[in-house]
Amino acid sequence: MPTKKIFFIILPILLLLLIIRCALPPVVHYFVEKKLNEIPGYKAKIESITINLYRGSYEINHLKLYKIAAHLPVPFFSADLIDFQVQWHALLHGRLVAQIKAVHPVIYFVIDPQGKNEQLTIDDHWRAVASQLFPLPFNRILIQRGEANFSSYNSKPPFNLYIRQISATLDNLNKVKNNSKDLFASLHVDGKAMDTANVKLILQFNPFLLNPTFLLKAWLENMSIEKANNFLQHYTKIKVNSGLFSLYVEAAAAKGKIKGYAKPLFKKLEIINPDKHASPIEYLYKEAIQLVVKILENSQQKTVATKIKIQGNINHPQKSLFSIIGYLLRHAFIQALLPGIDHSIEMKDVTFPA
Repeated sequence: MPTKKIFFIILPILLLLLIIRCALPPVVHYFVEKKLNEIPGYKAKIESITINLYRGSYEINHLKLYKIAAHLPVPFFSADLIDFQVQWHALLHGRLVAQIKAVHPVIYFVIDPQGKNEQLTIDDHWRAVASQLFPLPFNRILIQRGEANFSSYNSKPPFNLYIRQISATLDNLNKVKNNSKDLFASLHVDGKAMDTANVKLILQFNPFLLNPTFLLKAWLENMSIEKANNFLQHYTKIKVNSGLFSLYVEAAAAKGKIKGYAKPLFKKLEIINPDKHASPIEYLYKEAIQLVVKILENSQQKTVATKIKIQGNINHPQKSLFSIIGYLLRHAFIQALLPGIDHSIEMKDVTFPA
């Protein structure tokens, strides 16, 4: 075949491939944004899409997801970059699966005293939509420089509890590493709470079972309590001058039952006297707390420790595993941090907000 004829055959093919390559980013952009906007009650905005065919991946650049009904100054979720790609090393195990990497993902859980402008839950719609954004099942999720916030903008005073510098690895969701363990999937999280406290979470679980089945260990060490003063004032009308707060949580769930404990530890806790406008109830409450602190305090180390029992039934097995873990940790943290006479959690029925 003459060279000129070969050239005229190959040229249209190359032009067609070039056109397809140039058209891919806007097409994928439209598809991804459309799918994200199918999540009920949320609106998504994406700055751009980058296609990397040689890596078998594409990247979402600067994603923001807003709750439509909530008039809030922050999106529910945002990320500088989300990368979907083939998990190449899984091919060594004979499996074709994908992984996600999120760079600087930020999530805001927001409460409102009036219950109007809130964003608190992540439901199964998210998982269903995520599974449609890439043609392969996800086996691994990586988080770099993540941030999680628990905030209230309308409380008096407003508050924000946060964990930053989060690095996390969620692995073996599709049992690519075919080990004999019942709890074959894992999650490891490291972060910094309120800029002062180290946070770590280790979770082993089985995502294939209907009833949530997991083993959880999590701890937060040496958080400066005064950084949570606005939160404490919102719930208790008291302020802390100084003190360190640590929390250790262990829990296991299987066959619809959950059991574990949360152990809070206070060091050198000093509560500020109520101001002259405080009510007699606030004075009594503050004095009662100080009395309990003195009774429980270890005179050698100036520490206060107690133990919160966690046990009960998971009455809604269709709830996602991470909704249950999130509820458990939030409930344990709030109950443990708030000073009070009776530190006890008895979850006869593990229930979740609508």
